[in-house]
Amino acid sequence: MTDAMIRTYSSLVHFLGEALGPCYEVVLQDTSGEKGGIVAIANGEISGRHVGSPLTGSAIRMIMSRKYEETDMVLNYRGVLKDGRTIRSSTKFLYDENGKLAGLLCINFDPTPFRNMARTLTETIHPNDFIRHYLEPAMTENAQPRELTPIAGPTEYFSADSTSLMNDLFTETTASTGLPTSRLKQEEKILLITKLYESGLFKLKGSVEFAAEKLDCSQASIYRYLTIVKKNENKARPTP
Repeated sequence: MTDAMIRTYSSLVHFLGEALGPCYEVVLQDTSGEKGGIVAIANGEISGRHVGSPLTGSAIRMIMSRKYEETDMVLNYRGVLKDGRTIRSSTKFLYDENGKLAGLLCINFDPTPFRNMARTLTETIHPNDFIRHYLEPAMTENAQPRELTPIAGPTEYFSADSTSLMNDLFTETTASTGLPTSRLKQEEKILLITKLYESGLFKLKGSVEFAAEKLDCSQASIYRYLTIVKKNENKARPTP
């Protein structure tokens, strides 16, 4: 993302943050560099992130899957904060003058105050017995309205630093494969590294060292497995 783009969109981020109010977190993420991450944020207390925080796992997956080539925005998907609260997230892909992906403009809406207001109103107009027997299941944190069902990709999880994000990606990926993280055969390690690569883990600084420690092997082994994964990816990619 160019300096001019960062200045322009940073101004928009702070404008939207003030105009929409404290329930809306507005985030500008630069995807053009090797590191990537947040370059401007308004109302960051919602997710606990700040300038310099890394891309989210969901953002990395969108980039790895080239979602930005199919559409210029992904709207109303489910996000989960560290304390378990559910929020509604939307992402706008930003492109440079050559049409290449340069960044993401994200808006995250936290409905918690309105959910609390709804609960207070419900408790005001209904007897306690009626609430307990008929309404309480629908008022719990885990009962999500239909519009919060993710419509594009996995649930978004927010991490304030790269280490937390790598741990989240590793835990989610290993859980999805069902493979243990120790005493793996070579083909199992290659499979796991493939899934971790597809998750975007290896776009993060320090990821090779992190994976080597988690899988109890050398960094040289991780690099060797990544070479195999990338060769397989190139073979599978259709010839233009």
